[in-house]
Amino acid sequence: MASAEQVVEYLNDVDFPAGRDDLVRVAEQAGAPEDVIRALRAMPPEEYGSKAEVMRSAHTPAEPDQDPSVKAAQAHDKKHQRIAEPLRDVEPTEVHE
Repeated sequence: MASAEQVVEYLNDVDFPAGRDDLVRVAEQAGAPEDVIRALRAMPPEEYGSKAEVMRSAHTPAEPDQDPSVKAAQAHDKKHQRIAEPLRDVEPTEVHE
């Protein structure tokens, strides 16, 4: 999948504001690869005022893919599951009077 920087790289000839279909057309004329075209087509059909707006709307990966074993380890890590402390199962304690 294309990054946001790769997407706007093919939009140098765009006269902003521009609609999504105009952005796709300009990118195709600039020889953009299919993943860039796909990212542009996935954007909402709105009018964009700048490359910055396109970068925010383009469907690009938020983070690089992680190794599945790392994701599994994080899923099993009880310390970082963001559960409120009162909702966690705790061992009953003895009350001394």
